[in-house]
Amino acid sequence: MNSKATTRLAITAAVLVVGILFLNVVEENGSSSSGDLLLPQLTERANDLQKIVISGTDDNGPTTLVREDARWVVAERGNFPADADILRDLVLALADAEAVEEKTSLPERYSLLGVDDGPDGSGRTITMSGDEFEFGVILGDEAQSNYRYARVVGESQSWLINANPDIPESTGDWLSSAIIDIDGPAVRAVTIEHADGEIIAISKSSEEDTDFQVSDVPEGRELTYASVANGIGRVLNDLELDDVISKDESTGEPVATTTFELFEGGPVVVETFDIGDEKWHAITELADGETTAAAQSQWLYKLPDYKRNLLIRRWDDILKAEE
Repeated sequence: MNSKATTRLAITAAVLVVGILFLNVVEENGSSSSGDLLLPQLTERANDLQKIVISGTDDNGPTTLVREDARWVVAERGNFPADADILRDLVLALADAEAVEEKTSLPERYSLLGVDDGPDGSGRTITMSGDEFEFGVILGDEAQSNYRYARVVGESQSWLINANPDIPESTGDWLSSAIIDIDGPAVRAVTIEHADGEIIAISKSSEEDTDFQVSDVPEGRELTYASVANGIGRVLNDLELDDVISKDESTGEPVATTTFELFEGGPVVVETFDIGDEKWHAITELADGETTAAAQSQWLYKLPDYKRNLLIRRWDDILKAEE
């Protein structure tokens, strides 16, 4: 494949080794601290962490991040790779956080700062553990954008800390989102075949061509505009997921199969499945038939709406209404 068609097999990072995320915690943390660290044990044990549990991320419960060898995965998503950058930033922020001002130690006043825990608590509890150790922190409300209220789990004293870590709101936001990145010019042709037999085929003759041409336009019909097919040809450019599930959760046949043929390498095949009232997608073939972690039929991806819609285009989506 040429450089334009290079698949940054960020392929969901499922085949990438994240590495030891927190290797330099001590070095990064040691020179900047001018006060008492909120979690001094985190600086000491960061590279020994094996599990991190974040409460308050989904209605269905917490998000559990687990270390598998040299990478981190999201347990609630079938051990799909976690976003290494988000996780590393969170741990480093907590390791560097200083307790700069004492706040309440009265449980009845915790809710005023958002540092109350338990099922009805408004705080975000982060529990970190490894072999024979566990500690945690409850992150409360923001204060002046760069500060936050916090309380160490098991301690009564709450604090204002000089950190305000960014914590994803949902479990899906913890996932490594990149799937594949193939530039539009590298795509020679795309065929969308629906289960009911409807087929849309587009193509171009060279990488320099500006627009994809649509084949077999029904007699008497017109395209809505000349470049209407270009979005279909660019679906694989910077393709990212919103969420992921195991393909075992689908028992039906695909409702559509979209095949991308490249000028060099390929094809890339994406299958679309109906699960409940949502559409999920699997990559079943990639680059000369070579399978990857993203294409081993073990994952289904929920894609952004505009990408999903392009993968399942029908004639009525690209043709002017009949008069």
